[in-house]
Amino acid sequence: MGGNRGSENVGNVDDELLRQVYNSVDTGILLCDRDGTGILGCNEAVCDLLGYDDAALRERSLSDLDSPVAPAAESTLCEQVQETVTEGEQTFEWAVRDSDDEPVPVTLSTSLLSTADDTAILVEVRDLRERMFRGQGGHIDILDRMTDAFFALDSNRRFTYLNEQAREIICEAIGTGLSLTELQGRRIWDEIPEVVGTPFYDRYEQAFETGETVTFEAYYEPLDTWFEVSAYPSKTGLSVFFQDITEKRRAIDELEDTVEVLHDLYVLGSDSGHSFEYRLDKILELGCRRLDLPYGFLTQISDETQFIEASRGDHELLQPDEQCPLEESYCKRTIESDGLLAVFDALAEGWDEDPAYEVFELGCYIGGKVIVNDELYGTLCFASSSSRSREFTESERTFVELASRWVGYEIERQQYRSELERQNKRLGEFANLVSHDLRNPLNAANTQLELVDQEYDSEHVDAVERALDRMENIITDLLTLAREETQHSI
Repeated sequence: MGGNRGSENVGNVDDELLRQVYNSVDTGILLCDRDGTGILGCNEAVCDLLGYDDAALRERSLSDLDSPVAPAAESTLCEQVQETVTEGEQTFEWAVRDSDDEPVPVTLSTSLLSTADDTAILVEVRDLRERMFRGQGGHIDILDRMTDAFFALDSNRRFTYLNEQAREIICEAIGTGLSLTELQGRRIWDEIPEVVGTPFYDRYEQAFETGETVTFEAYYEPLDTWFEVSAYPSKTGLSVFFQDITEKRRAIDELEDTVEVLHDLYVLGSDSGHSFEYRLDKILELGCRRLDLPYGFLTQISDETQFIEASRGDHELLQPDEQCPLEESYCKRTIESDGLLAVFDALAEGWDEDPAYEVFELGCYIGGKVIVNDELYGTLCFASSSSRSREFTESERTFVELASRWVGYEIERQQYRSELERQNKRLGEFANLVSHDLRNPLNAANTQLELVDQEYDSEHVDAVERALDRMENIITDLLTLAREETQHSI
């Protein structure tokens, strides 16, 4: 550490105050200005506790010492200390940050001191870690008020302290409810042997062996939970702060999945080298994989009847060309909904007496309307005979919505293409008919004109010949135009 710890000169503070501040040996002392921000002085005990020398600590402010794992409170450490000016002496527990950025649980006692220039705030700092690692006393308020779960292990890997958040999680992992007192003294690896061999075991042991802080994210399968963990080793054991980040990880995973799915949809949509039927099958395959559901199918609805046009999966009633009354289908509710119809647990959601469930027995289902030329065509759906453990996420719903729109757009294109092909066919037939009906009399006229030209030398013959040539060119242009229109339209 080095430096001049236990300074003998604290601004303009008088000698009597210095004696009051620095006579303590075991208790850490900070002298702060009345705003509760600047550090005017400190003693050797608090320097040892926080790992600073005197000069370095006095360059800090109380804000610098406020730990990110401090309790979720309306006030900051500075504001809490500053209240001494208006409220008088107070004692509270907090987590302060040491020179290695590690949180240190402490008890802070504040009081006012009059100096020659102004009033200063005396802060006594008492380390709670000895009590924590020795398992002394009951709950430590600062640790119980933290939003993070926290537990402490001694060098033998025995629990010495757990706040309430950690106790609940550890008890869930153990599989039985135990109090703080009942957990203290028990080895973590004996109580939760399933942890051995996981990243939690490896990183905790790494921290014990190297004496270096470890921070990591890991998934614990028995609890189906992701945790963000920071473990701080010390001479007496290991302090572990952790929090459930499952929702955060799921959100990240969903975002990554959505980007991947959108890319796949784009690739399929821009793939002009394959037929619509091929790309539709790929959409159904992609949806089944994305939603982790075995059945995917496209329906067409006509005359109060549902027709299966294409499908994925082995459900016998969801195969191409299968049909049923609309009243007995899940799609009835789908087309009645404003948006998607999503059912993650049919029985729990009251479908057990619905005709659709009685016929198809689908435990979960999600489907969207397929709109073609501003009219209902049918539905695009994904389902399973078993229920899901959770509701469909926003990204999953977005996928089904986009896929339904894509299918509607592609069907619209197919219909438009088919209509163009029919029109082109009719145009070609018309052009051939016109060509045939005009060429026959035109050829006859040319033959007669040649005979007239042989018998008579008249300037009128040249005019008629030019008119017939003009008609021949018109017929040729008409046939060429018909061929070009057919090629361009297709």
